[in-house]
Amino acid sequence: MKKAVQLYFFLFAIFYSYAQSNATRFFYELSFKPKKDSSIMLFVGLFLKQKIKYVLFILAFIFHFLIFLIHGLGTFWISMTGCLILYCFDPTITMKKNIIEIRKVFSSYKKTLLLSEKT
Repeated sequence: MKKAVQLYFFLFAIFYSYAQSNATRFFYELSFKPKKDSSIMLFVGLFLKQKIKYVLFILAFIFHFLIFLIHGLGTFWISMTGCLILYCFDPTITMKKNIIEIRKVFSSYKKTLLLSEKT
């Protein structure tokens, strides 16, 4: 019985250290290595229609706000919101008009969704 317990703890220590190192490597790669997909999405975002940029802005805004709620990174959320405004808003019109355009885009999507639910 004593040897079985020793073997159990020995195997547990090996598997635990192996799992810990793999988990650490996985989260490091997930967090700090640049991803090709995100770079491609940023590049494609430059050439999207303005309506789709507004949708991208709202989705990214919500995503970064959820990061703020979960992890408590308020300054990250504020800085990313500023970057999203610079990246997704139309620079030829005022901020107020951009917000009005976002409302128009989402009201048209809302109408489309309501019509599709009726059929």
